Amino acid sequence: MTGFSLPSTPRQKIIITSSLTVLTILVLVAFVTWPSIKEIRRLNTEIDAQRLELEELYYKGQSLKETLEAYSKVKPTIGTLDRVYVERGQELGVITTLEQVADSSKIKQTIKTNEVDKSKQTMPLQLELVGDLTRIINYLGAIEALDLYINIDTVRLGSVGRIETKDGALSALIVGNAFYKP
Repeated sequence: MTGFSLPSTPRQKIIITSSLTVLTILVLVAFVTWPSIKEIRRLNTEIDAQRLELEELYYKGQSLKETLEAYSKVKPTIGTLDRVYVERGQELGVITTLEQVADSSKIKQTIKTNEVDKSKQTMPLQLELVGDLTRIINYLGAIEALDLYINIDTVRLGSVGRIETKDGALSALIVGNAFYKP
């Protein structure tokens, strides 16, 4: 009967001891070190994800800081924005202002407005002007300088036909919109 026999020679003892040592190391690696390596890799992945999240939060914080700085620079002009819009029911004030500009520019002006649609945010304007080119340009410059935002869609210049005026007089048609306060 042949069974397991103990090593009898020093060479066999060294081989068996070395084999058992290698086997013990492999068992330690398999059951202790390998799970630790997997845990370290998992932690490394989580740390990278948190680092990316922190970087994103940092950039959002920087963006918020820049936004707040930009807001603080713009904040003084917010009142100006309120003035450029027409209050509902204050259309007569706009027409009066345009008439004053025409008088100061020394041009003849006729203002036509369409009936205001309550659902729209615009007040349609049609301005018919008669005057020389310099005065019409001065008038347009004065409108531009107003604290009123008027979006001009059309400007037509032509010679004066049936109206008796001085030489060099032009007629101008300006079509645009003023905007109601939202």
